[in-house]
Amino acid sequence: MRILFIFIFRIEMISMKPLFAVIAVITLVAGPAWAQNEIGSQASARIDFSDSVVTEAELDVAEQSFASPGIAPDSPFHVFKRMGEFFREALAVSREDKARLHLGFAKERLAEARYLMRKNKTDEALRYINEYNEELNRTQGIGANISAIARETEDTLQKSTLVLELVREKVPEKAKHSIDRAINNSLEKSARISAERKILAVTGIPEIIHPQELPVSGQLAAATISAPETREEMIESSARKELEQERGRQETRRKSIKAITERAEAAKGPERIAKRLP
Repeated sequence: MRILFIFIFRIEMISMKPLFAVIAVITLVAGPAWAQNEIGSQASARIDFSDSVVTEAELDVAEQSFASPGIAPDSPFHVFKRMGEFFREALAVSREDKARLHLGFAKERLAEARYLMRKNKTDEALRYINEYNEELNRTQGIGANISAIARETEDTLQKSTLVLELVREKVPEKAKHSIDRAINNSLEKSARISAERKILAVTGIPEIIHPQELPVSGQLAAATISAPETREEMIESSARKELEQERGRQETRRKSIKAITERAEAAKGPERIAKRLP
């Protein structure tokens, strides 16, 4: 009976070889796009994406991080790329692996959106930006609890907000709300990670802080202390403050980026005139 089972199993494996071959091809086809995901993840020590000052060098690095989608959306092989992503997700086991995959998918969607913008396919580009949002929302647990990819995530989010601002400069007014939603989502994720890192870095904080554990002296009684605050509540409170600060910095970044793009457009003017001259 055992021999019969092994024989049948081998027959099934042989019959399924074409399927495995297809899966392998799909994964390999999707591979070049994944190499792009690593572009720019190594932040330069002289570049600070977290501050409100945006330089041309920072914009260059951010754009290089999303320079190419690998297999473009208008390629006949793009469907295989998406199938490859599906299989990668299906094979991911740990929460960290899944989070890293969805972060990579988000980067791909933004790179694809930029590609479509260059092709003047605004409506299609906005759809991919919405997918970027969806992939970010699937990166659950990317924070201080998954420290191995927390920095990579922050780096991606900081660069993506700059790239989204560049995209925002080129879309019609009616389409800006979609870009604003994506920017805000990136800022929220970044603020959450920063808050988690700061709160969880504090040693000696229990899961729930009880009033009797807090230092009291003199006339201060435990009854005057508010209800116990959980670690999650502390993180949420810190994240709200971080987000408010991030939004303020993003407004300044937006103005800086607009000034840089306007200078770049003005510099192109004489070149265009010179090309038209006989």
